[in-house]
Amino acid sequence: MSKSSLRSFPGDRPESRSDFRAAFDRSPVATFLFDDATRACLEANKAAELLTAFSRAELLDRRIEDLHTREHRDRTLKYFQRFRHEPGFTYDDLKLETKDGRVVPVYVRVITEERLLQCEVLFQNHKLTTLNALSSAIRNSMELHQILSGSLRVIMEASGSV
Repeated sequence: MSKSSLRSFPGDRPESRSDFRAAFDRSPVATFLFDDATRACLEANKAAELLTAFSRAELLDRRIEDLHTREHRDRTLKYFQRFRHEPGFTYDDLKLETKDGRVVPVYVRVITEERLLQCEVLFQNHKLTTLNALSSAIRNSMELHQILSGSLRVIMEASGSV
């Protein structure tokens, strides 16, 4: 799996991934994406780089437990397992260790469901845009308009409603 781009989700389009990447990087909240099987950092935004003092490339070489202080690493692994099995689980009692040795309190939560919902919203938006374009094309079609007008007139005459 490539560490150089955000993970793909079903229904993703390239433009939605680039939109997500831009929003991800603009977020003022330090955000990390970890692989649930390997615990490896797959992505980190600009705020995460500022918080930890690690570059994005350095963050992508770390696992979740590597970012926490040594005394909290065992608990970090236990919490990570809970993330995998308990949707909505969060923690705020562990400390993150920065590149320069500072210790920072963190609040951790899983955003997988939020990401899947975002993909669904983007997909529904795409469908609405397509329907709008189709209805606009139909409305602008003179041939179809004339055919429908003629058909309506025949129906109205046949029903005696002219």
